[in-house]
Amino acid sequence: SLRIKFDTTGSNCDLDTSGNETCYANRNFPTMDFSQHKEFRFLLHGAGSGTAGTQFYLKVGTQQNYDKIIVPVDYDGWRLISAKMVDKNGDGIADTFQNVSDSSYGVRVESTRLAKGVLNFREVSLILAGVEKITYKHADGTVEVTGAGDSGKEVWLNVLHLAEAITLTGDAYKGDVVVRLDEWGSAGAKYVHKDANFETPLAVSKEQETTQEEYFVKIDRIKEFPMEANFTRSTVTTPVIGDSTNYNTVSLLDKGRVQRETALVRGEFKKEKFPTIGLEYTQDSTTYDAMKRKDDSQTYAARLRIFKRDIIIQRLRWIMTASAILNRTVRTTIPMKIHKK
Repeated sequence: SLRIKFDTTGSNCDLDTSGNETCYANRNFPTMDFSQHKEFRFLLHGAGSGTAGTQFYLKVGTQQNYDKIIVPVDYDGWRLISAKMVDKNGDGIADTFQNVSDSSYGVRVESTRLAKGVLNFREVSLILAGVEKITYKHADGTVEVTGAGDSGKEVWLNVLHLAEAITLTGDAYKGDVVVRLDEWGSAGAKYVHKDANFETPLAVSKEQETTQEEYFVKIDRIKEFPMEANFTRSTVTTPVIGDSTNYNTVSLLDKGRVQRETALVRGEFKKEKFPTIGLEYTQDSTTYDAMKRKDDSQTYAARLRIFKRDIIIQRLRWIMTASAILNRTVRTTIPMKIHKK
């Protein structure tokens, strides 16, 4: 159990951002996953029926995006406080708490979010419990202090737990096809998609949706100049959370939707008694939606190999080779334009 003995009438506790006297105890975690349950519950022992100026609160989420469960403490004994994780914006992902405790308890939930921030129940890193003077949060975000505080009181917090387990179902799809034509060449394609609920022990982030595409064509009809072309596209969508500490393995660039494309065309002239000439062109492109940035890279390459006659020395066969390689790479970073309506 966590015992909080408090005096909210004076300056014995710290001031919060609204200027209220608040006593609290917090726990920071690397990450906790609440998404496989429907409810968050805890037991709270009241401070007594004469406690009229203080309220208990429990913040759950991250430092900047959290829900605050507020409970009046003017009662005796233990009470079970329950909050259901619900989808408020209709995207199918729970993003806020809804009070489902006994209506006579007077429990309410207040939400705090950054601009475009969300409470991701798969990435909970903060649980903070405390007491403060009774407050009321208006629709415009301002907080009004309505309680005078109390002294010489205490509350007890116990058995924080998740209830009503659910099962998340993730889907992954893979398709692969290769077509070969005698004396002409071959062509093929590969497609792999993993939705946000499909996870493996190697996943670098939760709720990450990935799509990978690969295409190739090889032409062998012209024996002296075989050619091939390859194209790959990788699309990774990682949830964007306002707090910078949410991901240890995902950089700021990789948050949001990131699409990488690589195109390669290669050909090689090879004929007996002639120099071998290779030509290659590669284009790489990466688009970062969250950062409004696009990186482009183009590489031109030429290779020349000249074979001289064989030299026999002590029954060992050596081939004298002279090579020349030319590479030229052009890279550009273009800020993406944002069109305002």
